[in-house]
Amino acid sequence: MFTDKWRGRKISPPPVLPDIERVTSLKILGVTFTDRLMMSEHVQTTVSACASLLYTQRVLRGHGMPESSLQTVYQATVMGKVLYATSAWWGFTSASDRQRIEGFVDRAKRCGLVDRIA
Repeated sequence: MFTDKWRGRKISPPPVLPDIERVTSLKILGVTFTDRLMMSEHVQTTVSACASLLYTQRVLRGHGMPESSLQTVYQATVMGKVLYATSAWWGFTSASDRQRIEGFVDRAKRCGLVDRIA
């Protein structure tokens, strides 16, 4: 049982059905939704995955890949992952979720990978 955030009344979940497991989060087409429609879990997994992609970018830079190619790879991989299905989940993010995403993009800017992004 939980409290309705807007009306302050108690809401109980539907009864448990036999042979059906109740879960607290569900990944649909790569986007993780929770039972409370919070996107923190999705943001955390996305930022973690993008952090390893950013490390890969630094390795590619160390092996001599040109900056223009690095920026193209960044756009295709990292920003593609960050922006995937944002219209479906961005409205459910909290201020801390947005700060986490913006912090990651700022880190990429410091690495010099965001110059060509409009």
